[in-house]
Amino acid sequence: MLQKMRYFLLIIVSSLGLLLWGCRERTSHNSNIMTPSVEFVDERSYTPFADAITSVELIPIETDDQHLLGDNVYLYLSPNGFLLADKQNAKLNRYSIDGKFLNTVGRRGNGPGEYRGISDIQVLGDQIHVYDDPERELVFSLDGELLENNKQDLGFHSFRTSSGILSYYGYGAKKGYRVIYQREKDGKEFGFLESDSKLLALTLDNDVFAPSADGGVVFVDSYSPTIYKFYNEEVTPYLSFNLGRYSIKESFFTAGDAFLAAEELFASNYGIIIGYSESNEYKIVQLMLKDQSKDRSRLEYGLYNGKKWLWFSFSDLVEESMTGSLCFLCDGILYGLFTIEELNCMKDLFREKIINNELNSIAEDDDGYVLAKIRIK
Repeated sequence: MLQKMRYFLLIIVSSLGLLLWGCRERTSHNSNIMTPSVEFVDERSYTPFADAITSVELIPIETDDQHLLGDNVYLYLSPNGFLLADKQNAKLNRYSIDGKFLNTVGRRGNGPGEYRGISDIQVLGDQIHVYDDPERELVFSLDGELLENNKQDLGFHSFRTSSGILSYYGYGAKKGYRVIYQREKDGKEFGFLESDSKLLALTLDNDVFAPSADGGVVFVDSYSPTIYKFYNEEVTPYLSFNLGRYSIKESFFTAGDAFLAAEELFASNYGIIIGYSESNEYKIVQLMLKDQSKDRSRLEYGLYNGKKWLWFSFSDLVEESMTGSLCFLCDGILYGLFTIEELNCMKDLFREKIINNELNSIAEDDDGYVLAKIRIK
């Protein structure tokens, strides 16, 4: 569990080796569009997490000595099941909806059907796309058969649309734009969010891109408090969060020295968005806030239930286990992934909401994972 705190220690990664490159065409977003703003007010009365949900179904995940996963595992939904990705160790396993192991998908290496690392996973129909940063997109069938091996110029994070592929490079990546889209039919490239800031590139282990409720793509923009949307080959501001005293000062973005800017940022209060997901009615955002007065980072969650935003937080012990754990919203269900240890820290928060008893058969010192299907009110 403690290893998940690396989010708070490994906030920025410098990408000084990237080459200078320019797009052939740039499409800018419409600055006249009004962006909905969500107010974050510190020291509020939080909504108890259990009060925002109706039920929790727990699904233990089958593991054995041959298919063990590491400490930082990410969840992806797939037809009639789900995937677990151990990005750090380049492992990808597929499971049935009841948690039974089905098959591996690819493996670490340089040969056919192998990847050196995993930056992103995307499930499109009955195909699994594995992005091997920075230059390959591998496409597998659900049972792990390699279908395509596409050489791509990829960013830190990538996401395929119906007509092309998006790549996120972020601030300070020497690309000139933070987001680049390549149209598949003619190879034409478009750059969005022009960026000449002298900042260190910020990358997250969590996915940057996610499907939007209307068929577009929403994405987190590293230091920015704004969620952006890609739709019809255009990028527009979609949702902005006013973080109050945790807002990053405008002078940070215009700094002439990346390392001095980072030093100044880390000496102040600041907040960044480290995760966002939505469905037709619901939205969830995960914030990481650094409070200098308490000399620590903490997590905050905002949940939009179709009527208003509810904010909740957890105790220090539980908070540590929550990093990256609430992953996907789909049809009113929030999917989360927890270790047994983490769940034992959390279950008192929603014990009365648990509708099954599978956890009773698992030893408290078990090092496996549990999928939580959390239904929102």
